[in-house]
Amino acid sequence: MANEPLDYWPKPYERAGDTKGAMNEYLAWEVDLLPRIARDGTCRFLKD
Repeated sequence: MANEPLDYWPKPYERAGDTKGAMNEYLAWEVDLLPRIARDGTCRFLKD
């Protein structure tokens, strides 16, 4: 909590180094986002 919060997340192709690895990391996060929200249990979505 002593560090300044990071409000900017660089795009994978804006990062230095392994951009392919950065893109794969981002895609894995994105694919797992809804299951992570469901596992968390603090958000509820209405189903039609």
